[in-house]
Order: sequence, then structure tokens, then C-alpha cells
Amino acid sequence: MPKRQLVEKASVLIQEAQVTFPDPKDNPEIEPLVNEMEAFTFKLTPSGNIVYQHPEGYHDDAVIAFCLAVWDLDEKPLKEQKEGEKGVMLFPEQEF
Repeated sequence: MPKRQLVEKASVLIQEAQVTFPDPKDNPEIEPLVNEMEAFTFKLTPSGNIVYQHPEGYHDDAVIAFCLAVWDLDEKPLKEQKEGEKGVMLFPEQEF
């Protein structure tokens, strides 16, 4: 999977509010991901291609992991939990 496709699809999911993040003030464990996402950039090459990258001194491991994690969410959204099923997340049936 090309990095560009992963990043652009995740970006669309975020823009369409199909994926949201808890507030890092209330959930400090998400702060490293938020920091990486805020630092993540792109550049336009002389040939007109877009290249996604992290600035020098930063990493993009969490960003790419996030992109991989949300890759299929818009195609097969998670089913809502039924009342009484606390802590259970039902996933759609998938063929592998």
C-alpha cells in the first residue's frame, strides 16, 4: 500500500468526522499520535508529485500505524453496540 494512499484516505476520514480523537488533556496517552500528526507534512516535488513526510527529528510511525488502522473503516463501519453489551465491539463480517 503506497504511503500516499494511506495518508490521504485517513485525512478524508478525519475531515468527514468518521474518525475522531479524544482530547489529549483528558487522555495523555494519545498525545504522541497527535504530536506526530500535527508535525506531519507534505511537499510538492518539481515533477508535481506530493510526498508525505515527517520533519527532521520527528517520526511518523504512529501516523502510519493510525492510517493502517483506519484503512477499511468507511467501507464497513463498526456496528453499534446493543444495550447491555458493555465493552464489546462488534465488527462487521469480513472475508479474508
